[in-house]
Amino acid sequence: MKITYGILGLLFVAILITWALMPDISNDDRTITTLPWIIKTDDQGGSSVFGLEIQKATVRQAQTLFNDEAEFAIFEDKDGKRSLETFFNYTQIAGLQARITLTLQTTPADLDTLASQAIDKKGQASNSYKLVLPTDLNETLLDYKYSSLTYQPKIKIEPDILRARFGSPDKVTVADDEIQQWLYPAKGLTLFVAEDEKPVFQYVRPDQFDLNTDNPDPSQNNQPVSGID
Repeated sequence: MKITYGILGLLFVAILITWALMPDISNDDRTITTLPWIIKTDDQGGSSVFGLEIQKATVRQAQTLFNDEAEFAIFEDKDGKRSLETFFNYTQIAGLQARITLTLQTTPADLDTLASQAIDKKGQASNSYKLVLPTDLNETLLDYKYSSLTYQPKIKIEPDILRARFGSPDKVTVADDEIQQWLYPAKGLTLFVAEDEKPVFQYVRPDQFDLNTDNPDPSQNNQPVSGID
């Protein structure tokens, strides 16, 4: 009996996910904004995702919407380039669990000051480093705005469902690791799609989208390498 209930539960979840990701059959998308395929653009080159306007909304507003505590860190790539990011590890949006990462708007001086206050440095799988910041900085950092948002659903979404939601991409590139980048410049969206992997959605303002630049898969950040401090 327990096995039967378990199977029924999994079937119900699968039906719910399929329904949520199906192409529109009603006008729900006109009223619901907190869905990953709802991207609202304006004639100034801006865009809103999950009801928050990129480069104008703050981390504090995102934290309220995602109902999860923001964590902050600086990431430094192999060339020494730094970015300040915040992430929400256990977000549930429209019934789908996901991880959300925001890249915050900063100056080089901001990054230098924050990096000098880091309490730990950890190696990452992408040959970068994560500089862990003290939590007493959180209250200040919550008022920072962000320039990009990365959405990582914790389920596999098939490519045909993605095409049904977003349409055909303007351009597709393939990286050495066989990850496809589906580029939608008018939406400010890049989809990272790979066989047997969960997709990654990266949103920026359309006027900040560079169609000719390949972006690294942002999901590689915050993936620790054992034995590296």
